[in-house]
This record gives sequence, C-alpha cells and structure tokens, in this order.
Amino acid sequence: MKRHIATIVLSLLTLLFAANFALAENLFTPQAIVDLANSDAVPQNVTEDIVCTEQATARIVMYKVGADWNDKSAEVWSWKASDSPEIKKEHYSWFRNPDEAKPVLGATHLLMTASGGGVALVRLSDKKALFYTHVHGNPHSAALLPDGNIASVSSSGFVRLYTVPEQFTDPNVPFTDYPLYGGHGLVWDAQSKLLWGLGYLELVAYEYNFDKQNPKLTKVQSYSLRGTPALGGHDLYPVPGSRLFLLTGNGAAIFDLETKKFTTIWKDAGSRTEIYDSKTNDYATLGESDHKTVVKSGAFIVLAPTNSYHTDTIRYMNKPLTAIGTHTGARYCKARWWIPNTFSDGEEKTVNE
Repeated sequence: MKRHIATIVLSLLTLLFAANFALAENLFTPQAIVDLANSDAVPQNVTEDIVCTEQATARIVMYKVGADWNDKSAEVWSWKASDSPEIKKEHYSWFRNPDEAKPVLGATHLLMTASGGGVALVRLSDKKALFYTHVHGNPHSAALLPDGNIASVSSSGFVRLYTVPEQFTDPNVPFTDYPLYGGHGLVWDAQSKLLWGLGYLELVAYEYNFDKQNPKLTKVQSYSLRGTPALGGHDLYPVPGSRLFLLTGNGAAIFDLETKKFTTIWKDAGSRTEIYDSKTNDYATLGESDHKTVVKSGAFIVLAPTNSYHTDTIRYMNKPLTAIGTHTGARYCKARWWIPNTFSDGEEKTVNE
C-alpha cells in the first residue's frame, strides 16, 4: 500500500477548499493538515461544488459532489471559449487544454488559463468574458489584482502583468514581463498586498505599485524550494482562514506565511532527474510529475493522473485516495473547490463590468 501511494504522488495534482461551518481554531495548523492528508478519514455531508479544467473538450466544468458525473444533471455550470461572444472565433484555439480555473470576486467570476495561451476573466451569471488575451510560454496560473489588472505566469519562465483597460474591447493589451523560472502558480495576498509566484526553484513575492495605468511589480522576497517537497513547483493555493499556502512539486508541502517555514505533507516520490540549467546557473529537478494543492473542511482533494498528467477522477487527498467523482473519458488537469477565496479577494471586489 505504501508503494502504491508513492506512485500516485508522482503525478499528483491537488486543490484547496474551506468549509461553510465553524471549524476548530487548530484545524488548519500545519500538523493538522499533515495528519488529515495521511489519515483514512473521508469528509461527510460535503455540499460544495468542484470546478475542473477538462482538456478533452476544452471546457471548464463545475460538478456537484455526491452526484454521478456521467449524468449531465451533475454539471452545475460549464464554459468554453465559444460561450462568450466577446471571444473571437479565430481565438478559440487559445483556450485548448485549460489548466487552471479559480474563483474570484466572491466566487461570482472565474479566472482561467490554458496551455493554448489563453487567459480569461469570465462572469458566471452570463458567461461574459470581461477580459481575455493570449500569452506564449504555456500559462499555468493567473491572479486578479485589486484594481482590476491581471497577472499570469508561464512555465517557460515569466510572470506577465497586464494593463487591463476600463472598457475592454481588444485582447492586445499592454504588458510587462518578469522572469520566474518554471513558473506554475500565482496568488494575490490581500492582507500583505503581495503577489506570490511559484517556480521550479523558488517561492517569490512581488510588491505591486497599484498604478492602474502604469503597473509594476518588484520582487521583494524569495524562498528556496531546495530540500522541500515543493522543489519543481507545480501548484500554489491558500489554505482558507489561515496564513498558509499549500504547494506541490516533487511532493506536497505547506508554507507558513508568518514563520516562513515549510512543512512536509508528502515527501518526494518516484524517480526524477536533477539537471543543470544554464539560464539560471542553477539546478532544477524536472520530470513527468505534475502536482497541485488545495483543502476543504479539513481534507484535501487531488488529481492522481492515470494517463500522462490527466485523470477522469477527482479524489480526496487522504491515505486511500477516496474517489469523489468520475466522468468516463474526461481529461482533468486541475480542480478546485468552488468557494470564495477571501485570502485573495479581501474586502476589495472591484472589476470592470
């Protein structure tokens, strides 16, 4: 059994989620999260929905937990590029292979990225694309800033900061790039007013100048991922109601934003090769695994790919990896619980309508 779990972790994707009921203050301490992820516990009476990036059909799909995902009625909401009239037909290909979909603005809007290069902010109520653009380099994550500007991060090695106009009409918007080797995760921290980015080798924080028309990022913090399961970083997401991040790379870890310490959830798994990268004059651990992180009412959900980096099943991140939902033939790349992300939203929930 121990060997089986390690194999699953090798290509693990995870997600974060919070409960809608009162939780003990110590529920989301690092040790409590480690204990939950390594227990046999299966959450009960879960009513929140899960949003998935489904690459077989180039869609974002939201499902009911506890329903049969092969039944169309289990779909709470779905979106593809052609659902938004604002997106031109010749740009639909930008949104192939969606790889992140996260709730923003109190979970009334969705911010997504796709390996085809697409980045979009979509209003759930009418599927209107309030912003969309194209970026090269395999974008993997994005963040909405308090003034309505947007940043994305690409695995080819950069964070891109977009100047989003008051009235969006054209995807060709001004931008500035900032290097981040192997960038895979991006999260706005409303409390600290920092933009956090996850690369292969480091977790970084950028200050934002809050100049809507001339936005700028300045790198102010960097934490090495060496010696942690997050080396080769693949996902970054906040733990609800806490000052903790969940992140993955070779395994899964917690980063405490107050103490700046890493805690191991799952250790490195499988065989990976450390190679020298001349561009950074450093070593990076690279391989086939693809990891991502997130929590819910004291439990995690994960994708444990069964075909390359895809799977048709979402699971709880407990010791037996209990299945939550399966859609035959689906190619899920990432999923998250659909709940407001107050870590990033804070009290500022403004966006151009």
